[in-house]
Amino acid sequence: MLEVLLRLARWTGLFRLARWLTRGRLRILCYHGIWMGPAPHYGDRLFMDPGLFRQRMQWLRRTGWNVLSLEEALRRLDERRIGSRDLVITIDDGWKGTARHMVPVLRELGMPATLYIATRDLLVGGPVPNVVAGYLVANGRLPATGPTPAWVGDRQSDRLQQDLAEHLHAQEPGEARAAALREAADWLGVDLETLWRAGSLE
Repeated sequence: MLEVLLRLARWTGLFRLARWLTRGRLRILCYHGIWMGPAPHYGDRLFMDPGLFRQRMQWLRRTGWNVLSLEEALRRLDERRIGSRDLVITIDDGWKGTARHMVPVLRELGMPATLYIATRDLLVGGPVPNVVAGYLVANGRLPATGPTPAWVGDRQSDRLQQDLAEHLHAQEPGEARAAALREAADWLGVDLETLWRAGSLE
């Protein structure tokens, strides 16, 4: 549905109108991460396919967008010299997929980008608790029988994800957290090995 609405907006000239109304303002493309795990693709608004990222960057180059560093863009804003096709690319958190897939494409095309690093998660290492909790709940199934882990407060999916994320955060980084993660994955029936081999969610 969203794609249909966007195509309709383009065909009716709304995109051109939006560009005219925002002329002289800085445009920023905000990315988050690349999905490297097993199909199906996870994280509709969090991760994207590596091939799609490459296609979008190639489209920017082909259609004449001028990708600036954030520093240069801010300087041009101060000097009121932002062009109608100037933009900045930012990438959040510093996932492994960023280094493996995004950075090589940006270097190949000569495009600068600003990377915001989640330093706590980077220093701790391993998967990010709230993100891996979302993955497990989205891809797992609640057992109909058997004991329920102590961390489960509500079996509704949105609350279950929050409970699991809080449980993982409460564990010491390293083996304790990894053990808690394996137990949760086993309870929900999710195979973590393929995910870890791909380097996803970290």
